[in-house]
Amino acid sequence: MKLFDIGNSRVHFYDGSIIEHFNADEFDYKKVKEKVFYISVNKTISKRLKNFSNWIDLSIYVKLFYETIGIDRQVVCMVESDGIIIDAGSAITVDLMENGEYSGGYILPGLSAMQNCYRTISPALDTSFNFELSLDKMATNTRDSITFGYLGTFALHINSLGKKVFLTGGDAKRIKPLFENVIVEEGLVFRGMLKIINEEGLC
Repeated sequence: MKLFDIGNSRVHFYDGSIIEHFNADEFDYKKVKEKVFYISVNKTISKRLKNFSNWIDLSIYVKLFYETIGIDRQVVCMVESDGIIIDAGSAITVDLMENGEYSGGYILPGLSAMQNCYRTISPALDTSFNFELSLDKMATNTRDSITFGYLGTFALHINSLGKKVFLTGGDAKRIKPLFENVIVEEGLVFRGMLKIINEEGLC
């Protein structure tokens, strides 16, 4: 069984054993001839895939928590009934599940986007983040000040909730040191997709 998670800039592919990543605009979707399942937040590509009968859109089987939530966020929330799900990709999405119910979330710019933001403010702020930053005291240099202002305040809030944290996305391993009680699972969205497929009897 082949699964595709199509984002704004990247396509993530899972065949049951390995996960691969491709450029969303450069991937040749029509070369895929077998039956595949997908979710997509990329409206342009979603429209194109409607022409291929072998591409099965799983979003039609999902009732969204609220109308504008991304299908990828919904799907990862389906696999954990209690905890904080963080997807660290082009944007960082945070969603809270409590006793099987969705309790809300928020969205931050991703690491690359935020670094670009600081860079446009001043060349003096063009620095990397410190993922080993201690959160128990205020920063005393520019690099740590930037990290604390962006990632530190975010991590402190997450840790204060006392929930298990489930991290996924391309930058998950980089931000992992900032969190307590954390699990990194690259294929979390695919576990959610498989749950939909099994529950709907699509396989």
